[in-house]
Amino acid sequence: MKEIDQRSDIFSFGCILFEAATGQKPFEGKDILDSLHKIVHAPTPQIKETNANAPLELQRIVRRCLAKEPEKRYQSIKDVAIELDELQQELKDKATLEYSVQPESGGMFGVPTSGGFVTDTRGEQSKGGTPSLSSAEYLVSGIRSHKKSVGVGALALLLVIGGIAFAVYRSWGRSDRPPQSIKIERLTTNGKSLDAAISPDGKYVVYILDEGGEQSLWTRQVATTSNVQIIPAADVQYLGLVFSPDGNYINFAKQERSDTPRVLYQMPVLGGAQKKLISNVSSAVSYSPDGKQFAFVRFTFPTANESSLLIANSDGTGERILASVTRPESFSTFGGLHPAWSPDGKTIACVAASGTANSQKVIEVQIADGTVKPTAVQGWNFIRRIAWLPDKSGLLILGADKASTVTNQIWRISYPDGEARRITNDFNHYLGMSLSADSGALAVVQGNRLSNIWVAPNGDAGRRANQIRWQQF
Repeated sequence: MKEIDQRSDIFSFGCILFEAATGQKPFEGKDILDSLHKIVHAPTPQIKETNANAPLELQRIVRRCLAKEPEKRYQSIKDVAIELDELQQELKDKATLEYSVQPESGGMFGVPTSGGFVTDTRGEQSKGGTPSLSSAEYLVSGIRSHKKSVGVGALALLLVIGGIAFAVYRSWGRSDRPPQSIKIERLTTNGKSLDAAISPDGKYVVYILDEGGEQSLWTRQVATTSNVQIIPAADVQYLGLVFSPDGNYINFAKQERSDTPRVLYQMPVLGGAQKKLISNVSSAVSYSPDGKQFAFVRFTFPTANESSLLIANSDGTGERILASVTRPESFSTFGGLHPAWSPDGKTIACVAASGTANSQKVIEVQIADGTVKPTAVQGWNFIRRIAWLPDKSGLLILGADKASTVTNQIWRISYPDGEARRITNDFNHYLGMSLSADSGALAVVQGNRLSNIWVAPNGDAGRRANQIRWQQF
C-alpha cells in the first residue's frame, strides 16, 4: 500500500479548481461509494467538456492536479501556486474585454472574438485589438508559495472585490434570435462598489460607494467616463437604486440608523435636492410602464411579522396594499432586491421566501385583484435582483439556484413557461443588476474572487478556519 503524501492534497485541490471552473464536481456519483469508484477507475474529466471557454492554461493545470498517478501530478503545492500566479498575471495584463457570444452558448462572458473586429448591438463593426479572456471571469489569484508543506491543513481564503461592469447585449439568451455581440466595459476599479442602476437610455450609471462604512452616491456618464459625486459620504445605508422612467431622477431608500425604518427619496441624476417620497419602506421601487405609479415592499416595523406589496403614485401619495403575507412567508428584499413591474402593466414580479434552503421563488401578483401565482417552479437559494425583458418574454434573475452555489450568477427565466437558464457561468460574484429600457445594456456589480493557500500548523485546520470569510461591500 502506497503511503499518502502531499500529492493527495494536490489532487483534492484540483477537485476544488475543477468545481470552481465548471460548477460541477469532477467525480460526482450517486453516493459516496460511487464517487470513490469513479475516482479510482473513471477517466479524469476535462474542464473543456463542461466549460469550453475556460483558459487552456487553467485546463492544463487542473488536468495535471487530477492525474491518477501521483508521479504525474505536481510534486508540491508550491509548484501549483507558481503556475496559478503566472496565469493570474497573464489574465490581469489583458484589459480589453470585448467579446462575441452566441445566445445559446450558455455564457454571457468568456467567448473571445474570432478576429480583430467586434460587432456591437447595432450590427456595426469597430476595429478592436487582439481578443483576450476576461481577467474577471477566470481569476484564480493570490495563491502564494510557501516554504513549508501545506499538508492536510490547506484552506482557501475567499475575498470579493467589487467593480461595476457595463455590458451591452441585445438578445439576452433568446434562442429565436441570431447571434449578437456583447461588449463589456469596466466602469470602476475601486473595489468598493455596492450597487448600481443604469438609466433607461443607457447613458448614465448611478452607483453606491462604500468607504470605511460611509456610503456616497456617484453618477457615471458612460460615454465620457465622467464620475460625479451626487451625495457625499456619510454614515448611512442606501438600499436599491432605481431610475425614473424619464431618466431624470434616481430613487433610493436610505436608512439613517439600524433601528429606524428606511425612507424613500428622489433626486436629480446629476445632483440636487433630495425629495422625501415615502417613509417606512423595505425595498426600492419599480415603476409602472407609464411612470405614474410605483410598487415597493414594506415590513411591519420593528417585528417584521408581515410583509406587504404596495402601490403608490409616483409622488408618493395614494399608497395602497396589493398583497400581504405573514411569517414564515415573506416578500424578500435581500441585498436590495425590489419588485419588477411587467412591461404590459398587468403584473408585478416579486420574490417570496419561507426562510428555508432553496425556498425563494419568483412569483407574480396581478394588479387587477392582487392574486398571486408562481412564475417559475424552480426554487432558489437566494435572489438579489429580478428584471423583466421589455417584450415580457422572460425575466433576468441575479441569484444562486442551490444551497451549494457560492456565487450569484445571472439567469434568464422564460415567460410564461418558467424555464430557467443560466447566462453567466464564471468565477465572479454578481451583487447588483440593472437593465436599460430596451434591454440593450446591463449594469452589474461584479466581484472577483481571490484565493489564498494557508498553512495549518501541525495539520490543525481548525486554527485557520475562523479566517475564512467574504469581504462585505
